[in-house]
Amino acid sequence: FLLLEKPRCGRVITNSSGAIRNPPRNEMHDNITCVWEIKANASDHVVLAFPYLNLDCTNEYFEILDGPPSSTKSLGKTCSGFYLTYASSSNLLLPKCGIWGESFHFSNFRSPYG
Repeated sequence: FLLLEKPRCGRVITNSSGAIRNPPRNEMHDNITCVWEIKANASDHVVLAFPYLNLDCTNEYFEILDGPPSSTKSLGKTCSGFYLTYASSSNLLLPKCGIWGESFHFSNFRSPYG
């Protein structure tokens, strides 16, 4: 069973498994960047999956950052795809979501991690 995180525009998460999801529409506005910091136990790694992602590639994206904020490495940027999976090299993974523009169509997403 997965614990579903309360939707927020980024935060520190220390549960061993769960899911991140888009923030409520009333918390979204123009030019927003959301960063979730997913921390596993010191000896574990984090795996984040996007079963389906369909963002407006002109104004919306996800970038997956590996490691602590002071020395992150990008595992890639994406805006669409099926069965996308990212694994950290340490116990820390930082998914970052960016949205630009006055009007945008932000698709709902739910991305499990563990």
